[in-house]
Amino acid sequence: MMKLLKLSLLGILVSACAAKETGSGDISRMPRQTPAQEVVERITPMDIDSRKARQIFEKRAFENGLEVFAVQKASIPMVTISITVRNGAFVETEDLDGLAHFYEHMFFKANERYPSQRDFMQALNRLGVELGPNMNAYTSTESVRYFFTLQSHLLDQGLEFMSHALIRPSFQQEELEREREVILSELDMYDSDPSHSFFQNEVLKNLFSEHYTRKNIGGSREVIRETTQEKMREIQNQYYVPNNSSIFVVGHFEPNELWASVERHFGPRAWSQAPDPFTERPIPAHPPLEDSIRAIKRDRVQTVTVTKAFHGPSFVENDRETVVFDLLGRLLNRDSSRFQKELVDSGLATTAGFSSWTQRHTSLLMFSLEAMPEKAQAAASKFQSLIAQMSQGGFFNQNELAVAKTGMEASAAYDTEVGQRLALGLGNIWSSTGSLDYYVNYIEMLRSIELKDIDQALKKYIGDQHFVVAALLPEEAKEIELSLR
Repeated sequence: MMKLLKLSLLGILVSACAAKETGSGDISRMPRQTPAQEVVERITPMDIDSRKARQIFEKRAFENGLEVFAVQKASIPMVTISITVRNGAFVETEDLDGLAHFYEHMFFKANERYPSQRDFMQALNRLGVELGPNMNAYTSTESVRYFFTLQSHLLDQGLEFMSHALIRPSFQQEELEREREVILSELDMYDSDPSHSFFQNEVLKNLFSEHYTRKNIGGSREVIRETTQEKMREIQNQYYVPNNSSIFVVGHFEPNELWASVERHFGPRAWSQAPDPFTERPIPAHPPLEDSIRAIKRDRVQTVTVTKAFHGPSFVENDRETVVFDLLGRLLNRDSSRFQKELVDSGLATTAGFSSWTQRHTSLLMFSLEAMPEKAQAAASKFQSLIAQMSQGGFFNQNELAVAKTGMEASAAYDTEVGQRLALGLGNIWSSTGSLDYYVNYIEMLRSIELKDIDQALKKYIGDQHFVVAALLPEEAKEIELSLR
């Protein structure tokens, strides 16, 4: 329940950066990833006509600053309610490291309407909602999202239930202590995973060293141990306010009833507007790397993992370039790609791939491979050589580009049909960009990309930038050389 959202580095992720799939291609080709690598979900519309894309949803802005988006899907009598808050690791200084995730746990506890955990669970039972498959929450770097799916005729009761959890939490000390232990146990579990520890300490911490806490979803044990009810209340008052939140409703519903219900439970009489949290607490920029960094870690593993990571384009400032790197994931992770043939089909590596973790506040671009120890040096050398060749241009052909675009559109079409996935994806786009324009314009941007755009982006972000190259080795394996050029 309520765990950090896991990343798997492939899949269109509703465009290459999703909750469970990112980049694109065959998931079986990628090394197992870890919870801290959660990425931004992006759901993309099928139609190139942005006017038609806008017709997919209806938006209303309330006087207290709350924005609500409704997507009609009348095929089944079910509805998903998702609430997104602009909170997450990106707001966290060292003294707040991990508290966005802690707060997420407390959402599912007692509140003024349901004064005990037992009352909370009984109310869920009356709605026919089960924690886990039908109700859950995800904390990521740039959003926290809560959602559940229930029968359409219970929409008003569902919105009322969510309003109590969102607006009137109790933060009871007994429950705070219980969740503190749960979260510390989660951190122990994640840190016992060599892949997780490698990604956090050798890759992420080196790539974003100046503001690492703003990428570290799991957080600091010291902060988790010492947090108080007062700290939870501070987070609520600063970030859990209507003008920093949005609601997404996807499924079968009667529009007039929906808007009346939202006004009743979340409108200005129920939930008061507050100062913009980012006016007083602006988010600092992640500075570019001053030099390339090499990192080696040994642990209890059987295979060698090599990763090469870069800063990438960000939402809003470089929207079209983020789509280029979505395409790159699809191009590189296909079985038929030159990247796969020269690394995996050749027998040098067991898996290889590329992912883009697109963010508003500096993205992550990451190439990875896994190889047996006796082939690790040859695989790493070929891996770095192929990345260098890509950055020089001319690595892909027109047919590969056309196939990749078609595959991304097909994946996007599927993802828009899954209510929970669509609601969560729209929430992440809104939280990072402040609107759904990226969603509306995505396919139009995708279809406009040419080979020269890929070459230019690779040169700009890969060829001309410093990077982190890191290896995770078995304890007794031979050292491998990793070039910093």
